[in-house]
Amino acid sequence: MSAIPNLWGVITPQDVSQKGGGNYAADYVNWALTMSLMHKHAPGWTFELVTFGPENAQQERVHRAPDGSAYLVGRWVNLENGMITPDFPQSIMDNRNRPIPADAVSSRDLTDAHRRCICTSAAFSFGLAAELWARVAVEDPHREEKPEPAKEAPVTPLFGPLMVPAFAEMNVSVEDILTWGKVEALEGLSAKQIGELRGFYRQWRDEDLNPRVAMGLEDLSPTALDDEPFNMGDDDDADD
Repeated sequence: MSAIPNLWGVITPQDVSQKGGGNYAADYVNWALTMSLMHKHAPGWTFELVTFGPENAQQERVHRAPDGSAYLVGRWVNLENGMITPDFPQSIMDNRNRPIPADAVSSRDLTDAHRRCICTSAAFSFGLAAELWARVAVEDPHREEKPEPAKEAPVTPLFGPLMVPAFAEMNVSVEDILTWGKVEALEGLSAKQIGELRGFYRQWRDEDLNPRVAMGLEDLSPTALDDEPFNMGDDDDADD
C-alpha cells in the first residue's frame, strides 16, 4: 500500500461549490472541507508552508519570483513517520488572478493564498478533488445505480414515401396494398412483403405486368364470355 493515500474519487457532488458565472464559472471544494476530508481520509498528515531565511532569524513565508511577484510554497508532512510531500508553489494573486508584487502583499493576500495552497497541494499530492482540475464528472458513490432504460432503435419505414405515388401510377392504392398485405398500416408490412411490392413495380415498369392481377386484386381468369353463345357454324342458316 502506498504511503501517500490516493484520494481521487473521495469528493461527492455535494462537496463541490461554484463561484463566478458564465465563462468565468469555476467549481471548487472550499479549504475547510478540504482539511476535514484530509483529516478523515489521510490521518496524520498536516499542511505547512515552506519558510526560508537565516538561521535563528524570523523565517519568511513569501517567496519572490524572478519578475518580483510573490508566491508561497506548501507541502504536507506526516506527523507519524516524518514523510514529506514534494514542495508545491502557489502564486499570490488578486481577485482577478493576477500575480501580486512581493512588496505589495497584504495579510489578506497571504491568508487567501495560504487557503488556496491547501486545496491545490492536496489535489497535487493526494488527488483530493483533482477531478475538478481534470474536468472529470464528480460521482456520488452512495447513489443507487439504476440501469439505463434500453433505447429503442429508431424505426425505419420499409415502405418508402416514394412508393405510394409509384403504385398510384399502376392504379394500386394504399388501401389495395393494405388489403394485399393483410395489415392495418403500411408500417406493418414485412421486409419480405416490401420486396415483393418492389418486384411488382419493376415488372410493371419493365415487363408490362398487371400489378393488380399479380397482387390478387383482380381476377386472373379469362374475361367472362359474351352474353350470346359462340356460333359454331351449325345455326339455322346452314339450310340455305
